[in-house]
Amino acid sequence: MAARKLCPRATYRIQFNEHFRLADALALVPYFEELGVSHIYASPLFKAAAHSVHGYDVCDFRQLNPEIGTEDDLVKLTAALRERKMGLVLDIVPNHMGIATPENPWWQDVLKNGRASRYAGYFDIQWDSPDPELIGKILLPVLGDQYERVLERGQLKIEMEKGEPVLFYFDHRFPLAQNSVATDVSLDELSRNPGELNKVIQKQHYRLAFWGEGDARLNYRRFFAISTLAGVRVEDEKVFNDVHQLLSQWLKKNLLDGLRVDHPDGLRGPKKYLDRLRALAPRSWIVVEKILQPGEELPEDWLVQGTVGYEFLNQVNGLFIQSKNEIALADFYSEFTGEPMDLGKTVREKKILVLKTLFITEINRLVELLTRIAKRRPAHNEISREQFREALIEFTACFPVYRTYARPEDGFVSIPDSTHIKRASALAAQTRRDLPREIFELFSNSLLLNLQGDAESEFVARFQQLTGPAMAKGVEDTTFYCLNHFASLNEVGGDPGRFGVSVKEYHEFCRRQQERGGCPMLSSSTHDTKRSEDVRARLNVLSEIPKEWSNAVMRWSQMNEKHDRPLLFPDRPTITFPSRWQVLPTTPPLLSTPAGSARLLKLPEPAPAGWPALTTIQPSA
Repeated sequence: MAARKLCPRATYRIQFNEHFRLADALALVPYFEELGVSHIYASPLFKAAAHSVHGYDVCDFRQLNPEIGTEDDLVKLTAALRERKMGLVLDIVPNHMGIATPENPWWQDVLKNGRASRYAGYFDIQWDSPDPELIGKILLPVLGDQYERVLERGQLKIEMEKGEPVLFYFDHRFPLAQNSVATDVSLDELSRNPGELNKVIQKQHYRLAFWGEGDARLNYRRFFAISTLAGVRVEDEKVFNDVHQLLSQWLKKNLLDGLRVDHPDGLRGPKKYLDRLRALAPRSWIVVEKILQPGEELPEDWLVQGTVGYEFLNQVNGLFIQSKNEIALADFYSEFTGEPMDLGKTVREKKILVLKTLFITEINRLVELLTRIAKRRPAHNEISREQFREALIEFTACFPVYRTYARPEDGFVSIPDSTHIKRASALAAQTRRDLPREIFELFSNSLLLNLQGDAESEFVARFQQLTGPAMAKGVEDTTFYCLNHFASLNEVGGDPGRFGVSVKEYHEFCRRQQERGGCPMLSSSTHDTKRSEDVRARLNVLSEIPKEWSNAVMRWSQMNEKHDRPLLFPDRPTITFPSRWQVLPTTPPLLSTPAGSARLLKLPEPAPAGWPALTTIQPSA
């Protein structure tokens, strides 16, 4: 493939929504040309949830989003670009769909018809849930309180809409199963009678629940921890074809020059997906939003031009960080906060935190598979569910990359993936010596495809779909906001443990990119980065003046001391309790200051012996 011929010179990203439409971009094409832009890089253009400002909550892949314009508007925009020898790159979202609003016809049909829906197989739903209340039903965690209380308050109502009865909860709208409401029943009377209304709701193919139950009970795959974005089974060829029906038409009409694939790590089989996508777009520039860890390479068998450029972003940013001052800045951070600089420990702790809170349902599903696998293997059938759960959380927390790409259907595991799997297994076994080592051997043997069977293959697929979200939420969205010795390093695809990049290292990176071929994006900032270039550049200056920075922080800290509210705000990463304060023998415990005031006490984890852990901090009465 002549990758260089496909490669854009410079892209300009546009976020399309009802406030900036295709026609607005058309008017600016001459301006983009003057800037030297070769391609417009568009956010998703398919129909999204009403009033979506970003477009990543696609509700219908078969329609252009009417809020941003018409097909004619798209044709005019691409024609104007062609006149100036420019092109259009489109961001696509194959992993998930928005389901929060009624605009998604596939999801609405599944809610109405359940397993009998023609679209039931389009979403990754666990119909045979171990939870008896969810067998054959979909959990919808949308209520502001427990279901029974919401029902008693009369906040659930059935009203007619377009000739059909529909269940409403404030702005939420839910279709009702065929014949679940008797034709001779008055809807007004039904909505005033909780007992009768409950009977109708219990007949539905979904179960309404308090929003806080989602992380623990959800029985459909989602995007990270967002319950309003449901995973789509594009690994199924029919689903793939329907998802890409309109995209295929645009490609045939020569309206698109490139594709940016959002979150390929969420897919069950990224390679198979990319093979099919390449067949649809043989002449297009295709890049993937793949976050590579330091030293990690993009899989060689992916038919793409490269990534969206996070690795380039972090290399360039590192050039402007003064490496020789790392120790001075790290020591000051530890002294000021009272925390040692231990990146590995923090990453493990935060990944365990999100696995035990945000991803409980994903962990439970994998534990179910593991118990099925263990029953057929004498060496493992005595292992308890709790041991499997603890070991699985530890193993996932120790995983060094976002995911591996083992393919059970092909019996394929790459050498780098084998290395990552063995490394995680050894580290997890060493960290949790209280657990049987056989558990970690079972994990690694499954992922290395040494074990055969349907449950084993399913475990591999679903585990590989979990490690990416665990890394993203545990590191990008948690560790990066807890470990701040130099915030410029806390960037998507970055490594806070690597303080700066030498000119020699940067040129070596560029040389490897050239040898590898392809044509990745060279991004310095994206819509997903934590900070823009100018903010990172200003922060990087501090690496050149560690003494001035340390003195300034101490001076500001002293100036702000008079505003301090103990145990409230502002605080440093670690809460410490001055020895001159006393814990009063009350329940819950109160903290008495020298001034005589007392406050409810929020304790660090683990809490000191005998002290209950509280979840709120507020002044006591």
